[in-house]
Amino acid sequence: MLARWTSVANRAPNTRPMIPPPDHLTHAQAIERIIELNPTATPLFLSQFRAEELRSYLEHLLSAQSPRGREARWRRPEGTRAIVACVRSA
Repeated sequence: MLARWTSVANRAPNTRPMIPPPDHLTHAQAIERIIELNPTATPLFLSQFRAEELRSYLEHLLSAQSPRGREARWRRPEGTRAIVACVRSA
């Protein structure tokens, strides 16, 4: 049988425990939540990052799950560049 995609909006309410917002998660909770959304990420890899970096990545993953359109918003974190380029040295 083929896998069937379902929308997050179609899930039954209270099918998972209440999760604090990303800015209130501990380091371990952020790693656990990221792995739920991105199963290719490993705890060993994610443990290298600071809690604030994990929370920022988690917010980005969560925003990517929302349908695209007018209401879809993601704000680039302050202090990050909009465009980054790599220049090869000769």
